[in-house]
Amino acid sequence: LQLEAAKRGLCAAMGIDGQIDIPLSNSLRVPPDLPDEETLLAGALQANGRVVLARIAIERARRAHDLARAEAVPELVASIGPRYSDPENETTLDLGVGLEIPLFDRNQGNIRAALADRLSAAAALQEVQLELMAEISEAWAAFQAARVAVSRYDELLLPKAEQTLSLTQQAYDRGKADYLRVLDAQQVVIESRIAYIDTLERLHESGALLRELAPTGAPWRDAPRSRGAEEGLTHEND
Repeated sequence: LQLEAAKRGLCAAMGIDGQIDIPLSNSLRVPPDLPDEETLLAGALQANGRVVLARIAIERARRAHDLARAEAVPELVASIGPRYSDPENETTLDLGVGLEIPLFDRNQGNIRAALADRLSAAAALQEVQLELMAEISEAWAAFQAARVAVSRYDELLLPKAEQTLSLTQQAYDRGKADYLRVLDAQQVVIESRIAYIDTLERLHESGALLRELAPTGAPWRDAPRSRGAEEGLTHEND
């Protein structure tokens, strides 16, 4: 019940309408299920929040630049109004069309500033992408190293330490080893298990970081959003 309540609270905080399926595991021994590094990098460059914000900034700068350029184009002005002619004692209706040509101020200052903002936004996106490439590479290396270390503990180090403890205990029971040898073997097993848990922690932390950097597989991305959340996103994009 507490888990379901926590999920509902998470959905409400994220503006998601309904439930989402969040896979959970209660065992550190279950490694994170991740795609290869190339797929993760592609997902990060497409769906990472920093990339999305940088692209929004580029679009805003593009619109501002287009607006500044449009304001420099001469405007066609139409006018209409009555005119009274005293000699003929007549009132006529005058129609006029004029073209406002900016001779001195053609909005060049604003155009240059908007163009600079546009180029700056594009450079910021490239910087974010380079940062993500480095972060993905570093996190992937840590993930791979931790996975290799976990396999080594599972297949070699822990079984060897436990076997040594078992043999030492048997030797002690037969009077062929003193108790200090048993304590030493127990200490090795304890330290190996602690190191194993630390390695599992590093494995899951690096896996979680990779999921955060490349959130394409997140179960909440395609979930239906509530009306308030949709209106907020629409306003942000505008």
